Amino acid sequence: MIITINGMFALIASLKMRMKLTHLGSLAVALVCSGALACNIPVFRYALERWRTDVTEIVVLLDEPLTEAQSQELAKLGYRPGEPANQSRPVTFRLVETHQDLSAEDQSLWNSVKANRDLSFPYLVIRNSYRRGPIHVWQGALNDSGTRQLVQSPVRDELARRLLSGHSIVWLMVRSADETRNLEARQVIQEQCRVLSRSVKLPEGIGLPGSELFSNIPLLLKFSLLEIDPSDVNESFLVSLFSAYQPAAVQEGVPLVIPVFGRGRALEVVPADQLDTTLIADLTQFLCAACSCQVKEQNPGFDLLLSVNWDQELFGEGGMLPPPPNSPGSGGKAAGPRLLTIPSGHK
Repeated sequence: MIITINGMFALIASLKMRMKLTHLGSLAVALVCSGALACNIPVFRYALERWRTDVTEIVVLLDEPLTEAQSQELAKLGYRPGEPANQSRPVTFRLVETHQDLSAEDQSLWNSVKANRDLSFPYLVIRNSYRRGPIHVWQGALNDSGTRQLVQSPVRDELARRLLSGHSIVWLMVRSADETRNLEARQVIQEQCRVLSRSVKLPEGIGLPGSELFSNIPLLLKFSLLEIDPSDVNESFLVSLFSAYQPAAVQEGVPLVIPVFGRGRALEVVPADQLDTTLIADLTQFLCAACSCQVKEQNPGFDLLLSVNWDQELFGEGGMLPPPPNSPGSGGKAAGPRLLTIPSGHK
């Protein structure tokens, strides 16, 4: 099944009515692409094999040059002066000396930061790519950052392990202080994971030209729940990130649910009180349907910062992301696919 234009507009209308999210307005266009680019690979698998991870930018605001100790602390986040971001380190660093002449963008950032906080330098602002421009996902002093947990945590390690073992969708849930609400959300997600793993079907035509698989990861219809304890200091970065998308829900004690697929692509942050079996099924059907769009930027969601070299994990040492069919330099064909035996999706 390929998600049609009418079907996607209906899904977006359903999401907007159910979730009342402010940033869903542009998704109707984002989820619909030219049928000429259609393939038979499920969205979740296409994203895993062929979508590069968005680069996260860490802006380091300085009042004086970095000391050696500060440089070593930044190195825990992947700071390597002069080295570009890559799939093993999808992070760029930009040092901004605030006492120097600043660009308009940096001046605006500096003004917004210094207006609201008693700063301690170096001060970090972490920004993710988003369709409407970068969004700030965390900010704070370097000595307050718990540095390593900004890029790695037990939940993110487990999330990456599941995605690389063949899980189609991992439903993250940030628990609230209300155990009754946590239980209700947990039960509906776990039950739907069980039901949908039996009812959803893989698209036909996988393995045909233009719909090849490039890695040995099992192609499964497998869905799971992974919970986040908001009081766990190791997960403070994720909790802060997701809470920023739904602050009202957090204040009301509502758990947050985030469907994640591909290379750690978060589709949406959904308050649990607006989640039901129909919405879970709709989102699952979309991510498991034939991929109707090969351009990542035209799809919804945002990438989580994970310490994973995806190309190496998927394609082996020296492995590289395959070009899409009919891309420049591909000769009109997908480059070098391996023919794989597709295991059963019902496990």
